[in-house]
Amino acid sequence: MKYLHSIALSTFILSLLMLSMSVIGQQQKTDQEIWVREGFKLEIVQNDIEKPRFLQFDDKGTLYVSLPDAGKIKSCKDQDGDGYYETVTDFVTGHSTAHGMDWKNGWLWFTETGAIFKARDTDGDGKADEKVTVISEGNLPKYCTER
Repeated sequence: MKYLHSIALSTFILSLLMLSMSVIGQQQKTDQEIWVREGFKLEIVQNDIEKPRFLQFDDKGTLYVSLPDAGKIKSCKDQDGDGYYETVTDFVTGHSTAHGMDWKNGWLWFTETGAIFKARDTDGDGKADEKVTVISEGNLPKYCTER
């Protein structure tokens, strides 16, 4: 399952980098600058998200995409199993940045510069219903630089 997620993740990253896309369902042209390793294929799985940075899957196949410049994370769901993420929702918003994501024990852990948070969607609507500040800004451990 992790292998399939890795392939889907790689495919998603490459598809977001495509500059010349046509509408889903029509013939698609790939950007000539994108190279795809033999044995792999490039598919568009979501084309409405601008400036994505980090990607993370949960245990149910929801794909989380961070948009650091916007200070938010989007949740993406493939409702009909066709490989295209039709439902895109703001999962968390209002952060100075949003990056460094990991899925652990039902929570999406993520960072903004100088702080760590975790959030989860308890009712399945794609939005975080619970958000916990694990380490607030300014309280991350400092490393000793003197010897």
